Amino acid sequence: MIGSLRRLVASARRRGRRHNTKGSAEIAVVVVAFSLVAGVFVGNGISSTGVNVADGLTWLSDDPSGRVIQVNPSTGRPELALKVGAPGDDLEIVQYDGQLYVLNHTTGQLMAFDLTSILISGQRSITQGGVVHTLHHGDQLFLVDDKASTIAAIDPISTEAIGTIWASPAGLADVGIDDAGTVWALEDDGTLHELAWSPEQQEFTTRSSEAIDQSGPQSVLVTHALGATVFGADHGIVVRAGTDADFSADAPRLSGRLVAPESAPEDLVPVSAPDTGTVVIVTPEKVNEVNVAEVDCAKPGTPEEYESVVYVPCQGVGKVLRLRADGKRAGEDIPTPGAQTPELVRDDGRLIINAPGTTHATVVNPDGSLDTIQRDDDQLPIETPSKTANDTAPFVPDDNGGSRNDDGRDKCPVVDCTALQPQVPGAKNPNQGRGEDKPTDDPSDDPSDDRSDHPGGKPTGVPTGDPTGGPTGGPRDPGGSTGPGEGTSSPTDAGTLPTDPTSTTPTNPTPPPTTPTNPTPPPTTPTTPTTPTTPAEPLQAPTGVSAVAGADGRVTVSWSHGGPTATSFVVSLVGGGDLTTVDGSSRQAMVTIAAGSSASFTVSAVSGSDRARSAASNTVSTTGAPGAPANVTATGEWRGNWKIERYVGTVTWDAAPDNGSPVTGYTVSVSSPDGDQVRNVAGDVRSASFTWSCYNPDGGAECGGIVGDFSVRITATNAIGTGPAATDAANAPPLPPPPLPAGGQQHVTAEKTDPIWVEGFGDTVLTLNPPDSWKTFGGTCTWTHSGNRNGDRSGTLPCDATTLTVPIDNGYIWQPNSGNVGHSITFTASNGSGTVDSARYTWTTRQDTLCEGCQVP
Repeated sequence: MIGSLRRLVASARRRGRRHNTKGSAEIAVVVVAFSLVAGVFVGNGISSTGVNVADGLTWLSDDPSGRVIQVNPSTGRPELALKVGAPGDDLEIVQYDGQLYVLNHTTGQLMAFDLTSILISGQRSITQGGVVHTLHHGDQLFLVDDKASTIAAIDPISTEAIGTIWASPAGLADVGIDDAGTVWALEDDGTLHELAWSPEQQEFTTRSSEAIDQSGPQSVLVTHALGATVFGADHGIVVRAGTDADFSADAPRLSGRLVAPESAPEDLVPVSAPDTGTVVIVTPEKVNEVNVAEVDCAKPGTPEEYESVVYVPCQGVGKVLRLRADGKRAGEDIPTPGAQTPELVRDDGRLIINAPGTTHATVVNPDGSLDTIQRDDDQLPIETPSKTANDTAPFVPDDNGGSRNDDGRDKCPVVDCTALQPQVPGAKNPNQGRGEDKPTDDPSDDPSDDRSDHPGGKPTGVPTGDPTGGPTGGPRDPGGSTGPGEGTSSPTDAGTLPTDPTSTTPTNPTPPPTTPTNPTPPPTTPTTPTTPTTPAEPLQAPTGVSAVAGADGRVTVSWSHGGPTATSFVVSLVGGGDLTTVDGSSRQAMVTIAAGSSASFTVSAVSGSDRARSAASNTVSTTGAPGAPANVTATGEWRGNWKIERYVGTVTWDAAPDNGSPVTGYTVSVSSPDGDQVRNVAGDVRSASFTWSCYNPDGGAECGGIVGDFSVRITATNAIGTGPAATDAANAPPLPPPPLPAGGQQHVTAEKTDPIWVEGFGDTVLTLNPPDSWKTFGGTCTWTHSGNRNGDRSGTLPCDATTLTVPIDNGYIWQPNSGNVGHSITFTASNGSGTVDSARYTWTTRQDTLCEGCQVP
């Protein structure tokens, strides 16, 4: 059992109070109904694919071709490919309940496909860059937006938002859903919320909230049949909550970015830490930290548990590891030829290893055996998806994160019109979910219709037609506008006004002028009302304008409007200009202001040339990830002795803009030819140092080009996230010279000269004993010999040499000169910037002489 595990704090629901790491405090969660925007694929690095329908077919993504491919594992052959993006797009797919969802993280697009017809049933814009996470339980589908820190229910067919969106002002670290349908939302500050979706109320309710000690923005969670396990990279912790066996334990190798499966059995929970080359496997008995970098898997991807074995894709290596619960190998590695980064897909009781860009995939059977299936071939039919029959207009993303039909009409602008439309008597409930008894929508009820002068796109009190959705009256007029009686007129009614004055005979003659009581108008003049026209009601200004700040400078502005109906609303910045315009049926809009600033807003109702401005909203302060640190400077210097050189690189910087949320830390990374190093420092620190060393016995030959030159990359982090990087580089100064040895000392202890020929050639062998400071000198040592007939000669020698042979060249010596010649030698040490000489040593050589006139031998 886990002896060292400490008990997790009890949930707020059970203990009647909430906890955080700073003491007891109320944890507030803001619930807003603003439009759904895109978010990050929370907690998962490499996208895994969820396929949860037993239909015998599997869909696989193929980023290199921009397609998704339908494969029949029973036959091992592909059957169909859909072109859903451009080659290289980052695609993610999820399949269940007869629907296929394709998220294109590169273009920012979510498409829902009806698998019975392979037609697009719904489509919406999402944020680019891989930022959407889907959750599913029963017939409920949720979208998690990590950047906006929101969770929203969406219609599984149309993908339109339903009801109230749950939002976290503290930022979301990760979100998951367990088998019971409970949504577990982990905030950046470590607060774990247990949420339940109410289809009747169409909103989330909070069952409990608790503070997870030492959890932070880099934490991820994995859900189970009940509850979830939290993995915290910020301090290396594992915490289980919401189960019958909650616990907490340390996992020191959990560091940096974590990738985890969406769910796993409670007794076998894996997570990968690519930055440390570690896979952590949690069992009831132990938390096993497995160093998979030692088995050529330096960057493990998202693991999956399958039949009590943990499968780990190795990024950039092209293989999948098989690990037991204790971390030992469960079998041979599974290679994925042609694909350096495999993906794991669960479907119909099998584990499929998808190899994007290749023709084959590997199927892992329950007994661990492997089969190969073909996932692509040149003959595979490729289709371009189209919209369903009841919505034939092609999808075109607009500039506001919504969508437009190709005629330019807003299909769903910034505000999610189907989720937020007010109810109109007699009109369709735009918030009705699937399976509810509701009439088929009449074309005149289209909320994207330009007739936006009535809430819901239709005048109050207009009949909606028969229960099947057909209109009761004639066709709408070409302008799309209607009068109060539209849908109720008949052909008989239409004939009451004559069109030809000569074809109508008055029934009663015109009274004489003396009886002016009720004059009958001429046949050619339509009846004129006898009562004066009521003046038009003046356009009212919106009321109750409120603002709620979200992430990255986004603000949701909401208001009410009592009428008359406006054609549009304009949201403006107090003290600034207009920010956005939405249609007259909207009561919310999302705007963006600079992160870290404060602002309030007004909303103006617009109808024709009339414009009525509201009072200012409350003032909100926005937050965002910090900016880049300023004035980053990298310098370096050599320290140490001449044999072991130490190079110290120092990085300094000025504070990064906090954008409304205090900077909690900086990450400083340096790269050099000798390797990379990383320092994580606190938010109030402004410098970091890095040290390299090298062995330098020969005056720098081993150190040159290894250390000294380095580049630096530094980012700031706050509660919202990590900001952009600032960079600099430093070039190492020249290696410092070794200190010169002591000079003026004698190195020669003896000399021996062989007989010198009459020509004057020979050798002198010197016995040397240099001082210790010369023997250990790391610079250059040379000798200079004087006495030969052609001048001085020199050369190099090891500074600790014990002998030196000096060539002698005296030439012929003529009588009456003697045969004695004096010689001397001096040793010099140089470190590149200075020199020092030894004491001079002298000796004499002797040779035979020649007489005048004697023949030269």
